[in-house]
Amino acid sequence: MATYECECGGGHHRRAAEPERPTAPELREYAAETGLLGGEYDSPLTEAEESALATELLGVADEQELEAFLGSLLAPLARHDGGFLSAAAGEALGGVLKNVARTVLPPAPPTGGRGVSSPPCLPPTGRRGAPGPGCLVVDRLPMLRQHVGTRPDLILKWNAMDRPSRIDVVVHLHGFALHGGRMTLPVDMEPVSGLEFHTAGNAPGRTAPTLLVLPRGHHVDGPSGRRYSHPALEPPGAIDRLAAEALARFRAATGVDAPRGRLVLTAHSGGGASLMKILRTVDPDEVHTFDALYQDPTPLIDWARQRIDRGSGALRVLYRPYEKTARNSERVAAAVRPAGSPRFRVEWTKVQHMHIPRLYGPLLLADVAADLPGTGPAPAPRRGTAVREVADTYGELASGTGDRWSGTPEQLDFRQRVLSAHLAHSRQKGRPGRDLAPDELSHVPGTPDRIIMRSDAAAAAGRLLAAANAALAEARASGDADSGHTTRLTATSGYRGRERQRSLWLGHFTGYYDVTATARAKLPGGPHGDRAVRYMLVDFPIPDKIAAPGYSNHQNGIAIDFLQERDRGHGIANSTGKRAVRRWRSTWFYGWLRANAHRFGFGPLATEPWHWIFRGSPSTELFGLGSESMDPQESEFEVARRFVRLSAAAARNAAMAPRDRYHRYRPYRGRAGDRAVGRAAVFTAARRYAPGLYRSFHRYARPAPWYWPRRRYGHRYPGATPWPVPLPYEPTPEPMPYADTGTDPGPVDTGPVDAGPVDTGPVDAGPVDTGPEAAPDAPAAPPPARAPAEPVAEPSAAPAPPDSGTWVRRGDRVMITEA
Repeated sequence: MATYECECGGGHHRRAAEPERPTAPELREYAAETGLLGGEYDSPLTEAEESALATELLGVADEQELEAFLGSLLAPLARHDGGFLSAAAGEALGGVLKNVARTVLPPAPPTGGRGVSSPPCLPPTGRRGAPGPGCLVVDRLPMLRQHVGTRPDLILKWNAMDRPSRIDVVVHLHGFALHGGRMTLPVDMEPVSGLEFHTAGNAPGRTAPTLLVLPRGHHVDGPSGRRYSHPALEPPGAIDRLAAEALARFRAATGVDAPRGRLVLTAHSGGGASLMKILRTVDPDEVHTFDALYQDPTPLIDWARQRIDRGSGALRVLYRPYEKTARNSERVAAAVRPAGSPRFRVEWTKVQHMHIPRLYGPLLLADVAADLPGTGPAPAPRRGTAVREVADTYGELASGTGDRWSGTPEQLDFRQRVLSAHLAHSRQKGRPGRDLAPDELSHVPGTPDRIIMRSDAAAAAGRLLAAANAALAEARASGDADSGHTTRLTATSGYRGRERQRSLWLGHFTGYYDVTATARAKLPGGPHGDRAVRYMLVDFPIPDKIAAPGYSNHQNGIAIDFLQERDRGHGIANSTGKRAVRRWRSTWFYGWLRANAHRFGFGPLATEPWHWIFRGSPSTELFGLGSESMDPQESEFEVARRFVRLSAAAARNAAMAPRDRYHRYRPYRGRAGDRAVGRAAVFTAARRYAPGLYRSFHRYARPAPWYWPRRRYGHRYPGATPWPVPLPYEPTPEPMPYADTGTDPGPVDTGPVDAGPVDTGPVDAGPVDTGPEAAPDAPAAPPPARAPAEPVAEPSAAPAPPDSGTWVRRGDRVMITEA
């Protein structure tokens, strides 16, 4: 048994394998398919429409809802201005866009429902002194007059109660708001606050007499324009005054006069900063935080320890494992874990940031000790250095019989000469890199505290490890042999400064010295001569095993060495030995990395399968989005908005393509024309709206399984909110059920069509069965994509060309003409 630290870092000298690039034939193929489009069109959506749709997209909870969202977005666009879009082209269009969405906006795991959509505020019901459920909107609250923003200032909600002796008060501190200073509590905050008395599916929730209080925060006019704080509620006694004011207004509306019971404080996002200040002077009975611990959580830890010592209270912390809240949340977990109480828990979730309180708030209000779906316990801190069973680093190299390293003056001089030669060799490729400042570095979630990287790379690595460990659990459950021997996936090295790299280089040199002793002893000049120095650099060679100080990509903060913690007897060494490299490459985790690491912006190093380099997040790669100045939720929103813009432009490109080009030609490699239209529509739109997607289109060109809806969409998918502004193409008012997309439509009758005049006017708004884009005179849809589509005859058109014929090239296009 031995502990081991990776010796890798030589990626500066041998370039890591670049992501796959499309070959010249593929580029010609995509370029040729664009000839099927009649032209390139912009997105028809306004900025307000894009923002509304982006907000809705961030609420998508699973793949089925993603498909429904794409259908409700693309189908109306297909009918815009009388445009035409065949079913096969729609399938290809939606399938490619689904591939992109699954990369940059992975759906959240199932959580038992989409949450609760709040009804409008209704007048109080019931009799005086025993009211039924109700709510009250307070337009102006004097104690919040210093808060800048759009009124109303306060929302109160209560459940049914019959002459209660005490009334619990729940105060929610909101944070980030998509609409900045234009945010209003009833529209933007209350539906996602989690202040509900019913859980998902309208199941009963909190029954104790309770008053829910949602105060409006103070709009902070910073770089993002979307931050909110709560300065009026932070001074000593302010929360007590707010609770008293809320109870007074509740008493005036209902006639119920009862003292305050338990005080529950909940916070989301930036509201956590105000919560930390409030906890210095306030002792609530419960605290719930929803991805809110961006600041030092010491006040929360102190409060929790006092409550644990007294045997009362409750704390539930939810966070996302790859965000800036992860490290502080795990600090809280370490403090409350010894209590072992289900009422004091810290858990991670992959639910979108804006929807964590909406999904989990009602459940915690109903039962603060409830087990929450879609969550996992925060990882336990590592106590000392974990002992892992790994192979001997140098076991595959022949042990020499010459002098062993003992630190003699002659050996120290030889080591210094080799290091100087290595540095001189490295300088030929450029100047050494600089060490990063502390504020440029962040801890990698899911790894020991010492593992840090450049902030954007650390967040991406945390996302990767969270996804990998979740996939590992599924693989173990399915009985995969290799994953069954892997207990946890983490990392052993991240950022290393120049001095740390120098220490590693000097330490590893002693092993290199021993295993090369016999070979160096036979060289002219002896084991420490000039020829021996060259042997160490060129023949051994050290540069392929470890980078010189100042030249490791670990020093740039973008490299990470992953580690597989495995069962006894199945250890895998992070060693450059041939046997260790082969074993690493045969593991389940390496296969998963090869298939999924690019989604998180990581690329491999050819010689070291555990060493991966951050090249940019998928959103940065595809949409050219720089997130350095954005909060995580702002970055998510901007990615969603750009995806909506790309989708709208692509749908219009496909819908406006001339019909006569759909079926008469087969482009490069004989792809069916109508399916190529859908694919080419995204390729063309990406040139303007997603340059990274345009360059890496080969990753997404094969559409994900998705069927263009065969019924007209006159509605949004269930649970969706209306668009806030009217669209130029108003959806049909009567709702239609979502089309069944899992069945094969079967063969399509492509018999003779009346060759009479064709009406090319707007599409008939009447109900149709062939698809949302089909006019009564439109050509029939081609067969399913599982077989090449046959050419379809069109009215007043020449007969479709046969499958065989003469291949001709016209510009960049290759077509078949009749034999």
